[in-house]
Amino acid sequence: MLRPAYETQEQRDQEKKFIEKLSDKWNVSAFKLPLHYSLDYLLIRTSSGKAKAWVELKARKNEMGAYPDYMISFYKILSAKQLSMASGLPSFLAVQWRDCAAALRMDDLEDFLLTTGGRKDRNDNSDIEPVALISLQHFTHKLWEGNYK
Repeated sequence: MLRPAYETQEQRDQEKKFIEKLSDKWNVSAFKLPLHYSLDYLLIRTSSGKAKAWVELKARKNEMGAYPDYMISFYKILSAKQLSMASGLPSFLAVQWRDCAAALRMDDLEDFLLTTGGRKDRNDNSDIEPVALISLQHFTHKLWEGNYK
């Protein structure tokens, strides 16, 4: 049985704005990946057409410093590492908070706490899973201040 899709049209529109701004900043075009890839985009160097990186996008309603760690599905990290190993391309996690946006390399990330976590507000048992808690200090690629809206 397939899981329900919880993503709203508003969230898809926000993701589109986020990837457009990120693409402009990094001088790449973004190819939206099919769901079975687990990450969101393959970034392509605009000038050469050559693939440059994989990226997962996340948007949060809180400010970056609201929590000491960023929580993400461990499966996303595993998928990023596998894609990078197979392709030789880096994999990034780019997060837009209310006050700024920043990114980190997922493919070489080793310093995180593996635990369980997830959402409990949807009555979906699949929302609780192994997660990685990543210290905010790993977000070394500062993208911009403020929101992308």
